[in-house]
Amino acid sequence: MAKKGYKITPAVIERLKKARSNIKNRKCSEETKKKLSIANTNNPKLKIKRSKEFKEKLSKIAKERGLGTINKGKKLSLETRKKMSESRRMEKHPNWKGGRIKDGRGYIRIKKDGVGYKAEHRIIAENTIGRELLPDEDVHHINGIKDDNRPENLQVLSHEDHLKITHQGNRKQEGLLWKN
Repeated sequence: MAKKGYKITPAVIERLKKARSNIKNRKCSEETKKKLSIANTNNPKLKIKRSKEFKEKLSKIAKERGLGTINKGKKLSLETRKKMSESRRMEKHPNWKGGRIKDGRGYIRIKKDGVGYKAEHRIIAENTIGRELLPDEDVHHINGIKDDNRPENLQVLSHEDHLKITHQGNRKQEGLLWKN
């Protein structure tokens, strides 16, 4: 790409073409040609496979520098992939925070049975009332703080009743947003 302020004229293009052809047609020794050939065949930008010796040399350099082994392009067995996956799951993963996360809406969610996450306030409410919540039941935070999941701050309500309570503050001065 031309520098800012320079114009690419036909004369400039001709000079560039001539320079490129000089590089290609340059006379050099057989040894230099061989080196150039090796450099070009091992160039990842050209998407040409690298020789086994070159890969071994790269691995050796990586080990010496403490970078570990280079697995790029190696086919791993299904058993090896499973072992690698299990070695960094849940508690073994360096970023594991005990299975508790805060979702985008401000609720705490807990990893349940290694399958997925469930809202902590629903788990606590279920334990408090001694049964699973029905699909049409909601858990209301009495003080309005979504991550305050103390049993005394939680109230199990039908979805309809929960909507009435949570939207009570959304009344317009002249009329209601909904009719009771």
